[in-house]
Amino acid sequence: MNKDYSIFVLLGMLLFFSGCSTSDSYKVKSFFFDGVPDPYAVVIKDTVFAVEKDTLTGIQMVQKVLAPIKGSIHPPYKERKCFECHDEKNRTKAKLPLQELCFHCHNGYKRQYKVTHGPVGFGQCVKCHDPHKSDNKQLLYSKEQNLCLQCHDIDDVSANKFHKDIAEESCISCHNPHGGQTRMFLNKDACFKCHNSITENKPILHGPVSAGSCGVCHESHDSKKSKLLVAQGKELCLDCHSAKDIYSEAYHLTAKQQDCIKCHDPHGGNESFLLINPPRLK
Repeated sequence: MNKDYSIFVLLGMLLFFSGCSTSDSYKVKSFFFDGVPDPYAVVIKDTVFAVEKDTLTGIQMVQKVLAPIKGSIHPPYKERKCFECHDEKNRTKAKLPLQELCFHCHNGYKRQYKVTHGPVGFGQCVKCHDPHKSDNKQLLYSKEQNLCLQCHDIDDVSANKFHKDIAEESCISCHNPHGGQTRMFLNKDACFKCHNSITENKPILHGPVSAGSCGVCHESHDSKKSKLLVAQGKELCLDCHSAKDIYSEAYHLTAKQQDCIKCHDPHGGNESFLLINPPRLK
């Protein structure tokens, strides 16, 4: 069979099958050629969804994503379950008030923090997150500083001495965007990015230091007390440690007027009880 005749036969087969159903025609064409578009595919903003017909109802249903997704996509949007968020009678309207809608599924974000970020507290998640899909992780509109600077004034941020060397570093590398135990929502170990010598050569660490919870003792940005402490002297230590238990020990009876850090390192050390100068046995 010569080349011209082969092409003629192939074209004849394609013409014959083009009169078949859309599904059969697609199967034949895709067998011979690469890149034939799936007639049962829906493309929404570069995301391709497979549409298959339910054998019982005959209704076309979205089953799975065919193309890899860049960034992130909200599961209800991905599965085309629009009415999990939207009102069925008025699709431009949310199913619940915005303050409740996101927390209907994401119910842990508002309750797990002692101090909550403003948009989280008011249920305004869409201030930072796209409700459908994003080129960034966690559906964020942006992963850079400009997301935070939509609300936070750049002059106020730059004026803080702790921000003078952050350059283009993302705010969320130090701050939890949802909330935290302190006013500035610092992440665990955020302080150690600069203060990395605090734990050096200290096999025994003070509990808050080990947990990365520097905010238990220190303000994150400003304080009228030295070392950014939240309280001065032994008052700070007695906020966690029981005065009754401490002063019941004989060796603490004469220490009531002294600061605890005269004998104990507040961060860590090599000795039990974080003693700076442990007593020597004779």
